[in-house]
Amino acid sequence: MVFQGRDTLVHKLHDKQLQVFTNFLACFVKPEHLPPIPRTLAGLELKGDKLLTARDLYVGRVADRFRREHPKHHMLKPFLDQVLQGYIACGEYLQRKLPLESMTLQCLSAVDPIARGHSKTGHLLRELMEMLSKFLPADVDVQQEILQYGVDQSLPTFTDGEDAVSWWADVSDTGRYPAHSIVCVPWATD
Repeated sequence: MVFQGRDTLVHKLHDKQLQVFTNFLACFVKPEHLPPIPRTLAGLELKGDKLLTARDLYVGRVADRFRREHPKHHMLKPFLDQVLQGYIACGEYLQRKLPLESMTLQCLSAVDPIARGHSKTGHLLRELMEMLSKFLPADVDVQQEILQYGVDQSLPTFTDGEDAVSWWADVSDTGRYPAHSIVCVPWATD
């Protein structure tokens, strides 16, 4: 990966883009319309009763102070209308361009050791293994491996922020998860 630092972080990409997009939408969309569900956010119509009022629209600290101190200023309404239109245009552009519904990125998020032990992680790992099935040994029971991985208490502990590739290399060294190791450990090579 050319544009990343020392650590491999592709497993964080989907969650991070979802967080950034949701944080952006929170500037002008009511919170109750912002569930962290990719399909919902990708198809969300950015109009009508879903939008914050002009009083609640995020405009920054300086503009917010002006809005409070001069609520009847003749330039305030046109300014807020333009800000809202800008937010909507940017939001719609991001909906079209961000791969919010990318199954590949969602599946890659399942190799994050922090996600281990959750049923959704197991489902995403199965999808990922299916995507990469031609690279996996034919004699490995991938389903059984995924089930065991999700509940294996003997694996090394992992703390968010640690290097996931190093952790997976340690897991690979145990020899217990050959399919996982094929999928996760090659990231260590540059």
